[in-house]
Amino acid sequence: MIVIKGIAASPGISIGKAYVVEDEDIVVERVELARDRIKEEVRRFKQAQKATLRDLDAAEQKVLKVLGKQHAKLIDAHRLILKDTLITQDVAKRIVEERVNAEFALSEALDQVNRQFEKMDDEFFRERRHDLFDVGKRLLLHLMKRQKRSLAEIDHECVLIVRNLLPSDTLGLKDTNILGFATDLGGKTSHTAILAQSLEIPAVVGLSDVSRRVKTGDLVVLDGEQGMVIINPGPETIAKYEKVQQRAVAEERSLEALKGLPAVTQDGRVFRLEVNLDSPDELKSVAALQADGIGLFRTEYLFLNRSEAPGEEEQAKAYTTVVKAMDGREVIIRTADIGGDRLSHIGIEGPKNETNPFMGLRGVRLFLRHLDLFKTQLRAILRSTLKGKVRVMIPMVSSVG
Repeated sequence: MIVIKGIAASPGISIGKAYVVEDEDIVVERVELARDRIKEEVRRFKQAQKATLRDLDAAEQKVLKVLGKQHAKLIDAHRLILKDTLITQDVAKRIVEERVNAEFALSEALDQVNRQFEKMDDEFFRERRHDLFDVGKRLLLHLMKRQKRSLAEIDHECVLIVRNLLPSDTLGLKDTNILGFATDLGGKTSHTAILAQSLEIPAVVGLSDVSRRVKTGDLVVLDGEQGMVIINPGPETIAKYEKVQQRAVAEERSLEALKGLPAVTQDGRVFRLEVNLDSPDELKSVAALQADGIGLFRTEYLFLNRSEAPGEEEQAKAYTTVVKAMDGREVIIRTADIGGDRLSHIGIEGPKNETNPFMGLRGVRLFLRHLDLFKTQLRAILRSTLKGKVRVMIPMVSSVG
């Protein structure tokens, strides 16, 4: 029996056969270009950027459905990386000035930034480099016309062992046969760790060499509470951890028994317990919670990944579905909190070179400039009130009167 200590990234216990994933072999060679090929190479890189942006749009929809808007901000961060001058200017500049292929120019730019990240003392900021590599890897795969590996293809239950797991890889673990994962690299504050916690997948990271010490088929115990991986444990160790798993299941069941009971403090004060909703796809989970209502129904999903704004009929149908499902319990619908950077996606010209799109022209500030969008959404919300109790929340109000 071998015990390797790492960093507890996501709680839970996994017991099973290991599945070791080798590092994807991406070899980038330097190719010197003739002058008459440089323009075409820059164009090829820009096409890869557009394809990567489409990937991120698709990933955002998946995150919204699986984890909600809070984690969809990760995709916003990846979009900002894709639009950073490192990508938009530096790579193209290297292609032109050094007369090299786009793959090599990109890898050189990423290596340069990686060296800067490695010098940082703050773990939180140091871990953000994995987001940069995630975007960079997407770009490289498009340039090389290669498919991203899919962990969903693993057809049996296993504990995943890998050198590093990028945030986009972690998102793909939902509804797979993976019981938990352990990595050589990574930290507690990485997006990979945060996503694992939200997906409720046990994880241990920062194990240094676990991917070399474990072989596919080895029996392992992954302890996401203590940050340990035990290779080929004995019968007593397995029995001990099986008891821990059983206790966790029992605790979960005891919490399940509280569903639907009144929310009351120990001194007798009654309060409302409401949930957030990111899209109607979550209604089944919300109904199972038996909450007192929906305290925030985010409507941004209706405006994503499309070429034109949603019409009144489409919106009214979505809101009415949610209101009816709540069966008389209150639903607070928030008008869309989209920023000016999203307008071009729905065929409207947005502000150019906005300093801070996260805090600037967005929410009601944006809708007051585009009253047609605002009125359409308000009419759709009003129609949903025929089916139940509805209130409206308006985001980004900075003054009244």
